[in-house]
Amino acid sequence: MKKNSGNQRDKRRGIDVGSRLHQVSPASYWYKHGHFKNEDEARGAFRLAYQQGMDGMGESVAKWMGLTEEEFGLWMSHDGIPKRSLCEIALNDSIRIDRWVACLDLLGIKNLIKTEYWLQVFDVYAEAIKHFKEDTFNGHLIRRITFSDSFFLYTTDGSALSYSALDSFVRYFIISLIRHKIPVRGAMTFGKLYADETIDLYFGEALVEAYQISESQDWIGFILSQTATERLKVLKLPANERWNYSYYQVPQKVCTEEKEAYIELPAFIIGGRDSSSELHIACKRALMIMEKKQSDPKIKIKYSNTLEFLNKKTCVLTPETHS
Repeated sequence: MKKNSGNQRDKRRGIDVGSRLHQVSPASYWYKHGHFKNEDEARGAFRLAYQQGMDGMGESVAKWMGLTEEEFGLWMSHDGIPKRSLCEIALNDSIRIDRWVACLDLLGIKNLIKTEYWLQVFDVYAEAIKHFKEDTFNGHLIRRITFSDSFFLYTTDGSALSYSALDSFVRYFIISLIRHKIPVRGAMTFGKLYADETIDLYFGEALVEAYQISESQDWIGFILSQTATERLKVLKLPANERWNYSYYQVPQKVCTEEKEAYIELPAFIIGGRDSSSELHIACKRALMIMEKKQSDPKIKIKYSNTLEFLNKKTCVLTPETHS
């Protein structure tokens, strides 16, 4: 009687008990209508739906998840979830927030793809990601975007912990590239960034600034922008106290009346301050080898500028010096 009463109640609510499973909205419906907080939460829902489909729910696993055959194939091969189109989502101003943003630009891309070093870029990137996941910092604080010869990274917020996580990853990645003789330059900024991973939509002042500053540098290196240094002051982490950075007149590619050839900003000391360390020696040797291979004076000076910076900002350190 209780069961029949339950069925009667369901029918009054418009639910056909015999096809109850087909009336359930699939994970893709909730995802495309923006009911998940972030992509990680959405991915978890798809994984649950996949398991339910494998357990026999729905006509097929793909239909239970609400995926087309193409989308299901992507899920099976890369654990990829479908992307929402612009017509399916309205801009959400709550995800336009202050973040740390870094841009890393690989140099000499046209020549690089002609050599064996091109494939190493992706190997090094994979190694960096693996290192990051094994690091003490939380991997969920950073998101990564790749486009052509550029890597864009941004944090989920503007906290000190997020800065430390991004800074740790970037420095490791840069050193790995240099040691593999892959030239790179970049910058970290702080400011507003709209980031919607579900439709690959990213825009904001911080992203534009990171790209522009990265492009403007006439050397192999990485710097903290003015917006980044100002944020670090607020967090009581002044840039002039960052052990891996040193204020330096960073060489610029273009010099006009409005724009000086050099601008003083915190620059990453590639390989560390100790000129006698194995890491510093390895990085410096790689830079020197890359410099010797250049015949174009405009390209060669980029390496000269970097080596000059390292010579000025490093020395043989003792325990007393470090303290």
